[in-house]
Amino acid sequence: MNRIFTLYVVLLFFSCSNQANKSTVQKDVPRYYHQWKNDRIENLTAPFGWLSIVQLIWFKNEILTIGNQDEHDIKIKSDNVSSLGSFELKGDNILFLNSESNPFYNNDKIMDSMNIPTGENYKKESISYNSFQINTIKRGSKIGLRIRDSLSLKRKNFKGINYFDYNPEFMFTAKITYPDKNEMLSFSNKLDQQLSEPILAKLTFEYNQQSHTLSVTDAGDGNWFVVFGDLTNGVSTYGGGRFLYIKNQKGKPEVNLDFNLAENPPCYFTDFATCPLPSKANTFNIEILAGEKADQH
Repeated sequence: MNRIFTLYVVLLFFSCSNQANKSTVQKDVPRYYHQWKNDRIENLTAPFGWLSIVQLIWFKNEILTIGNQDEHDIKIKSDNVSSLGSFELKGDNILFLNSESNPFYNNDKIMDSMNIPTGENYKKESISYNSFQINTIKRGSKIGLRIRDSLSLKRKNFKGINYFDYNPEFMFTAKITYPDKNEMLSFSNKLDQQLSEPILAKLTFEYNQQSHTLSVTDAGDGNWFVVFGDLTNGVSTYGGGRFLYIKNQKGKPEVNLDFNLAENPPCYFTDFATCPLPSKANTFNIEILAGEKADQH
């Protein structure tokens, strides 16, 4: 009887200890961090997310053909039809031609032809066929087509993302300064193009008794975007830096800067991306041991 009572007390002790540890973990990690991780996986594994990209083709000649034969520039599986259509670059426009009324869709409408601007009025357009989606892409003077397949093996075999443990040491209250509208951030991308964008704000934070400043640009939706580098790049994180997305503070003096939300860029997941690289201004001589890691995926 005494043995049973003793065993019960021991089990109860460990049970309470485990519950206490679980409570501590839940208390220390913000809810938004868990939501961010869930949203990341959902976006990456979406039918036409980054994991579904299977080709990226730049216009070298004026015409890119689509079909299921080796001679076609864009190779996609098709039923009983070898040649599906073409994309022709004509000045500041791409002309899509459907060869035999194949089921190519744009905004749920079957397209026999479509004119896509690539000049000042350029915006990314997509055309879908079965499990495939074809998007226009423009990088500087380069114009091309990016092909996604919702049935891609990379999407099907995705094993998830590895992370550093959540570390509150890398969450800062950063001071915001708003520079002159003419101040630009210079950087390069995976295509070795030299680019520049307006700096919307500068975020200054203190770490290890040293001051560090990030220059942020437009994320494309009105919010802020940062590409940063640190000493973990090429060791425990992706060699081409990581991304941070921050809500536009609209004139506020401070912002919560949480490096636990640092993301691997699309180039970590696919060879068919053209990611920006960290600028000199946003490259730190410290280790940011937070956010996503660059392990097997």
